[in-house]
Amino acid sequence: MKKFVLLLAVCLFGMTSVAEAQLIRSSRTVITKTKKAKKEVVPVKAGMQQEVSFEAGGLVEGWDAILGVNYTIGYRFNNTLFLGGGIGGGHNGCNSDLYAQAFADVRAYLTKTRVQPFFDLSVGYCMLAESDDPYYKYETGDGGLMIAPQFGLNCRLSNRIGLNFGIGVNLLIGDYEEDDYYPRLKIGLTF
Repeated sequence: MKKFVLLLAVCLFGMTSVAEAQLIRSSRTVITKTKKAKKEVVPVKAGMQQEVSFEAGGLVEGWDAILGVNYTIGYRFNNTLFLGGGIGGGHNGCNSDLYAQAFADVRAYLTKTRVQPFFDLSVGYCMLAESDDPYYKYETGDGGLMIAPQFGLNCRLSNRIGLNFGIGVNLLIGDYEEDDYYPRLKIGLTF
């Protein structure tokens, strides 16, 4: 009888261990099946950032057409802040003026998503070349303060490369015949 009770105890103990292992295995399976991987936006890496941009301005009645190119280099601190500086140049098609500019640039990205709206402010010096137009009497070296606020969108292609589209205004204050401003459109490649 002792052998029978011992055999019965071993069988019951073994069956509970098997049942417990089966329960644990099935609960793990259920948990694994219910979890879904969440797709995350890859954050922008901090570090040096450059931008080459093309701008067209004054393309509405009352303003002269301006075409230019800018190069900006600086440091992107995180997903939301960039500080840098740049140079640019262009041509005023209506008046045959050439201009060159040097500026400091600060850009604040408003979200951390793949398509990021941003506010950008460039402040610097804009110098005009001599004009042959009798209406505009600029001499080489005439220039002054340039303030260029802009609002736009950065469409990130990867964590380092993006396309920028912006709309803003350039304000020119200085040695010109009168203070001037013009609306502008800008497209750029950030890398």
